[in-house]
Amino acid sequence: MNFLHRFVVRLLGHNPGDYTTAKEVSERLDALSNFQPSLQETRAYGAWRATNPRPPTPDDPYPWRKLIKAAPAGRAIFQFTDDEIGRDAFFRLQCKYGDSDIEINKGIVARVLDASKEFGVPLPVKVQADGSQVAVLRVISEDDGFIVSAKTPPGSGLPLHPGDFVMWVPIVHSQLVAAQSVDPRFGWVGLIRAKIKTEGPPFEIACRYG
Repeated sequence: MNFLHRFVVRLLGHNPGDYTTAKEVSERLDALSNFQPSLQETRAYGAWRATNPRPPTPDDPYPWRKLIKAAPAGRAIFQFTDDEIGRDAFFRLQCKYGDSDIEINKGIVARVLDASKEFGVPLPVKVQADGSQVAVLRVISEDDGFIVSAKTPPGSGLPLHPGDFVMWVPIVHSQLVAAQSVDPRFGWVGLIRAKIKTEGPPFEIACRYG
């Protein structure tokens, strides 16, 4: 039994003595060459082989797969790390696959930016006397997003911070506001209705506003 055979045997959790011949291991190597098994698949093979003295048959080349338990169905389809890399990846994914068509009263994913860096104002997010928060957002789009200024309805809610993701709802388009930017989409005036988590769909709501 050569080094590669011994390596595979060890990976499967067996001792070389568990196999009667090197040919048996060679057959497994041939089977592995036809696909790229996961660690779960490899362990399942080891568990199956421990109680089956004969190798797989042509009619059922992967009998150990029945030992693999299906992953439980979860609510979230994807989840990203809570750092700059994860947030950038989430935003790019939404730009590419998310619903970015602008329609009045329809929620669209957006990312809170640092208003002090974008416009030179004192605070990243401004909290007004009525409890509403004014923020600069980058809204998803097929061309990697566009910037708008938006606010939450009056009242309490989790504070917004740069990097947070929200559901932005456009209400009306203002030509007067649009004239302040080279991008006419800057003229969309809307509300921040919820803060969302970077997992889903469906998106998990961290906080609702209004």
